[in-house]
Amino acid sequence: MRNNTAQMSREILKLFLYFVAVYALTIYAWMHFKIVYEVILVKSIMEFFALTFDHTVHKIDYVNGVFSVYMKSNMLFLDALKKPLTLTWTMGHNLSSIIYNFPMSLAATTALILAKFNTKRDLLLIFHVMALVVLLHATILYFECIVIAADTMKNNPMMQVALEPYMLMQIDYKYILFFLVKYGLQFEPFVMLVYVWTLLSVRKQRALSLDKL
Repeated sequence: MRNNTAQMSREILKLFLYFVAVYALTIYAWMHFKIVYEVILVKSIMEFFALTFDHTVHKIDYVNGVFSVYMKSNMLFLDALKKPLTLTWTMGHNLSSIIYNFPMSLAATTALILAKFNTKRDLLLIFHVMALVVLLHATILYFECIVIAADTMKNNPMMQVALEPYMLMQIDYKYILFFLVKYGLQFEPFVMLVYVWTLLSVRKQRALSLDKL
């Protein structure tokens, strides 16, 4: 009993030390690459949004952590004199409310992997976690873009004409967004830890079963 308690204490201490070291490195790297990540995320999602709704990204500004994306519709509009009109509008967003837990998720899962991994293959789980977190951030940003555009449609007749035909605009994503932001982002590190712990445990059990054969 004492041996088991001592072993568990050593494992917890090892995991804690791994976390402190990895978290320090992650925060340092995050300070240098945060803007790069934000730019890539915003450009990718906004280009995808523009492609989905037949728009063109005219310009993206980044000031004090806030992105302002200038969109232009590719639909042809005519005024009363049959002269061409261009629909242009701006979408602003602060990504800090979405990506704030990225360093914690990455550091916690990496520490767990380093403390528990059995083969080099397990280290690839770090990239699994990064991919899942990026996918979560991209999904939330995309849904937020649709919600912003849908709200703007209510006060802009030209936008309503340009975006109303698209089925995605007819769906209310506010409840999905509320769930993802309220629970998905806040529990992001914990969910990633459960994911990694489960995979490591399954792989360990498989390895033990093969050894017995």
